[in-house]
Parts: sequence; C-alpha cells; structure tokens
Amino acid sequence: MSEMRDFEVPQEVWDRFNQLRDEDESVKKMSGEQVGTSIPRLFYQMDSYVTDPSSVGTGIISRMIETDDAVSSAMQFKILMIMAKIGDYHHEIAEISDFVNGFLKRMKGPTWNESMEAMLSCKGYGFSVSEICMAMDEKMRKVPVRLPTYHPSTIVFKCDSTGQITENGVIQFVLQQTQFSNPNSRLFGVQYGDRVKNPFTTPTDRVLPYRIPFLYQYGMVFIPRNKVIHMTNLPMFSFGSPYGKTEVRVAHLSWQLKQYTMKQMGVAVKRSANGIVWGTAPKGGQNVKVNLPDGSTKEVTPTEALRNLLSQRENDDAIVTHTENDGYKITMLPAAGNLDGYLNVLNNLDIRIFRSFLLPSLVMTDGSAGSRALGDKHFEIVDKVSESESTKFGQCIINDMIEPIIRANYGEQKGGYGTFKQRPQTAEERNMLAQMFSTLTTSGIMKTHVPEDMNYMRQAMSLPKDFDKSFDLGGSSQVIDGDNPPSGDSPGQSNKEEPEPKEVEAL
Repeated sequence: MSEMRDFEVPQEVWDRFNQLRDEDESVKKMSGEQVGTSIPRLFYQMDSYVTDPSSVGTGIISRMIETDDAVSSAMQFKILMIMAKIGDYHHEIAEISDFVNGFLKRMKGPTWNESMEAMLSCKGYGFSVSEICMAMDEKMRKVPVRLPTYHPSTIVFKCDSTGQITENGVIQFVLQQTQFSNPNSRLFGVQYGDRVKNPFTTPTDRVLPYRIPFLYQYGMVFIPRNKVIHMTNLPMFSFGSPYGKTEVRVAHLSWQLKQYTMKQMGVAVKRSANGIVWGTAPKGGQNVKVNLPDGSTKEVTPTEALRNLLSQRENDDAIVTHTENDGYKITMLPAAGNLDGYLNVLNNLDIRIFRSFLLPSLVMTDGSAGSRALGDKHFEIVDKVSESESTKFGQCIINDMIEPIIRANYGEQKGGYGTFKQRPQTAEERNMLAQMFSTLTTSGIMKTHVPEDMNYMRQAMSLPKDFDKSFDLGGSSQVIDGDNPPSGDSPGQSNKEEPEPKEVEAL
C-alpha cells in the first residue's frame, strides 16, 4: 500500500486531462452546428423572411423570355439539352428501379417530362419550387402523383439564422401587387415594370438577400420544405441564397439596347420606304377654309392648311415651308441611309445574349459565318456543360423527392439511392467507343477474359452484363494464371491431375 501511495498522480496531470476532455467535447459539439450564415443581414433576427437581391424582378425577366427571340431560343435550347441527357432512373436493386420508374411514368397533369421542363425554369428565373403531391398506389405504397411548379413571382422564403430554409419556410402569396402580396414586388422600382427608360444603364442588384422581420399574415400559403423540390441556379454566384441567380439577368443590358435599337430601326425602315415629303405654300396669301373632324370649318393660312393635309398620311414625316414666288408644291425627298448599321448592332447584341447562357455564337447561327469544325467544337462544349448540369439537376430530384420516398417504402439504403442514367448513345459515339476498346484489347491493356474488363466495356456500350460461362476457362469466371491455378474438378471434366503451373502459363 505504501508503494501505491508513492505513485500517486499529480493534480496538475488531472487538471490537464480535464482540460483536454473539455476541449474535445467542445469540438464535437461545434462540429455539428453551423456558426456562420449565408444571409448576414439582420443576423440576430433569427427566423425571418428573405427577399430576392435582384433589382430586375420576375416581371421584366418574364417579358425578356416570352418576347425576345434570342433569350427565348437560348432558354429553350439549354432546357432541351439538359432534358435530352436525362434517362431512366436506375438503382442497384431492380425492384426499387421498377418502383421509381413506375410512378414517374404514371404522373399526369403535369406529366413527368412536363414537370422537368417546369422545374428547369430555374435557368430563367434563378429558382423553382415544385410541390410533391402524394397518394397511395395499388400496393398501398406512398408515391407522388403530381409535381405542380409555382410561378416564382408568388414565392418567398423564410430562413433561420444560418440561412437555411425553415421547416415551413416556403411561402406562396396568392394576392398580387397589393400590401398583402409578395414583398419582392414592392421593394424595387423595376420588379414588375415593362418599360425601358434608359437603354444604356441597368439596375444595380443588392449583393445578398435582405431579411424582413415580419409580414402581414394574410393571403399566404405555408408549404413544408420537405414537400417541395427546390431548384437553384448558379450556386457559384448565389452563395446560399434560396433565390439562386438567373442567367437572364446577365443579358438584361443587351436586351435593353436591343429594344432601343429595334425601335430606331423601325423608324428608319419607315423613312426608307416612303422618304420625306417637302411641301411649299404661298406666303402672305389669303386664308383658306379647312374642314375639322367635328364637321365645322376653320380658316387657316396656306402653310397650316398644307401641313394639316400632309399630316393625314400614314407616314408622318413631312416638312412644310412657304415661299414668296411659287405657289403650292409637294416634293418627295428620297432616303439616303440604309439599315446595315442597325442589323450589325442587332446581330452583335444577339451574340452577347447567347454568351450570357454559355452558348457559343456558332451554335445558334444560321451557318452563314464560321467554319464547320469550329461549330462542332462549340457544340461539343455545350454538350459537356449540359451533361454536368443534368447531373446536378437529377441529384436534386433524388435528394428532395426520390430518397424520402424510398426511405418511406423500403427503409434506409446503405448502398445509396440511385441515379438518373444519361441519354442513350448515338451511333457515332458507339462506333468511336467500339474502335477505342478494340485498340485497347488488341494492345493487351484490356483483356476480354477478365470479367471486370469485359463488363466495363459492355456497360460503356450500354450492353447488359455477360453471364455466359460457356467459354470461360475451367467452366467458371475464374482467371487462370501461373500464380493462382484452379483447384478442384470443374463440371464436365474427369478427375485428372491438375496441370503444372508451367503448362497453364503456356496455355
């Protein structure tokens, strides 16, 4: 006992041990909590409504998409390119794959393809919110039957102190342009406007969303966050904002200049077609009587009478002067200009609009300029970008809708919750892959008798796995080499002595 007392642990060691334990518990506690915030405005307000930081709201964005040919075609091209990359849903468990593909194909009003197009409206408006409407199928399984997407002008979000959407933080306003409507329509002067006042300036956006302490609790529909598919666009620029960033916003200045240029070109076209009329009238002559629209008459000077006469023409481009020597005279002055300058400006603005959507100019032109090889390379770039965007799009659908449904019907899946396959390969792509694999097998880099290599090549060619064992050495898929000779008798073989390793190597 006396020896044990001699080895008593000093108090300083216990104090240090307790300090390390407290630090470890503090780190563990902090590691699961977010300390910073993606929406710092009024951070201590806790839960609060957040507004769209863009000064160009859904009113102008909608007009740009629906009325401008360059913006509309670029939007539709990007959406169709992404949809062309998305194939059927795939899961390692065949029953789950059939279950998910089954309820996706049975969706109506809107259908699954129509729902995907609507969700991809986030490319134009920055975000999209689609509500998951559930029902029970014939096997009493919980499945979605509809995915209606709501117009972004009716949506506002409620976020916690860290910037995450709260449990009931997706809010829809059913009233429009009133004190009880979406606050995004009231905070900016051009949110719902449709006129271009100064074509050479563009509104300045706020850097981050603003928090609003409260709203009138009237005309609001609260939608649970786990009941919607929330898509956001360009996360590299939105920094956690639930409103995302729209690609149409980048094209806003070019669109304004395009509207101004088209208006001026219309005036120039009218002048080029009819020219300018120059009229002369006698000076100091007697007044003449003219009939007014109400049926009465009025005496005016000859100059005024001729001006009133020429103003009745469709083209109101006329000049009337008077002279002391000549009487009445009308002269047509031919237009001296042309429209080439206007057309060049419009073509340049269209190219700038396409660039806003990461579309190279040769992808969206009529082919009258540029080489075929460069155009193919431009399309290859767009194709790769679409593949990346389709992967993110499909993953968002899996996270917000498919994973919860699989959990509810099949429980937690340790192997993951599947993916959306890429589109089927074209004949040209399959031919290139076949030539590449032929070169790899001929050079010995890949081997057809190795199951892993064979199944990899077949999967890349969209072919089913190889389960045929008839041509496998020894009647099985075991790889035979000198270091690991097969053991035991193979089916259909007599009991013979196993060959020596050297003979197997020779084989």
